[in-house]
Amino acid sequence: MRLALKLLLTVPVVAILAWSLESPRRGVFGELEALGPAAPMVAAAFFLVVVLYCRDLVLLMRALDEEARAASPASMWWMLVLPLNFVEDFSIVSHVSTSLERQWRLRPELAGLGTGRMVGLSWCALQIVSLVPSTVGLVAGVLAVPPWLWHWRFIRAARQRVLQPRAR
Repeated sequence: MRLALKLLLTVPVVAILAWSLESPRRGVFGELEALGPAAPMVAAAFFLVVVLYCRDLVLLMRALDEEARAASPASMWWMLVLPLNFVEDFSIVSHVSTSLERQWRLRPELAGLGTGRMVGLSWCALQIVSLVPSTVGLVAGVLAVPPWLWHWRFIRAARQRVLQPRAR
């Protein structure tokens, strides 16, 4: 059922991407085209950065107590599956946030960092809007970067907090 819903929600994302194909001078495809011969390198570098972010999500989930995990560490890699990832990212951020809430209940001495839910969900929404082939999409893409980087930094800090020795 969940997968069916995610696939259904991915349909509008595919429609936006198709719209970008119809408007090659606008949207993500137009932006890549504007980079000229550097486009493959820029795309590969971006993909590598996303892989590193996913790896940090996996490492955080592995560091959590098993009973705190709302999803398996391996499920974080769904972020790399295009175009499903645009919808899946919302689930990933929610699962990580729920897992951290549970972890903080198990180890109250670590609480206080928060869960990063709102910032994470904001970049998820902005990245979908960024696909729209217009100035709105371009602006949304630029606006999505700071919360994504903040969330990544938060994930790394949360992992460090979880790895702290247990209080006695």
